[in-house]
Amino acid sequence: MTSSAVSPRDCERPAVSEPLRWQKSSYSGGDEDTDCVEIAAAPGVVYLRESDTPTTILSPTPTALNALLTTVKGASTSLRWQKSSFSGGGADTDCLEIAATPTTLHLRESDTPAAILSPTPTTLNALLTTVKGAATPRR
Repeated sequence: MTSSAVSPRDCERPAVSEPLRWQKSSYSGGDEDTDCVEIAAAPGVVYLRESDTPTTILSPTPTALNALLTTVKGASTSLRWQKSSFSGGGADTDCLEIAATPTTLHLRESDTPAAILSPTPTTLNALLTTVKGAATPRR
């Protein structure tokens, strides 16, 4: 993380007395996956939690929230994308693009670059097995 990273002292663990309406991040997907960030708001306060630990609620200061969002946005835009070797060599936009970080492989379709998938190893293995099976000529 950079020097603009959020430190624990920039977040409070507030006592939440009112019922909050939690919303998943738009990057979390539509299924019941518990690997996502949720957000709720009350007058003058923003709350964050991870859905796999819903009892841990943070209320970052505006400066800390801005630093967090800047870091997250920077991480997604700093990926180095390359076309799949199965894509054509031209300026064709109908191809799969791949970007890797030390712990994750990211996928996107070149005609919808904002939709980035970061599958788990199990999900990626299932996808590749299915794609390989579909590409194998039948006799």
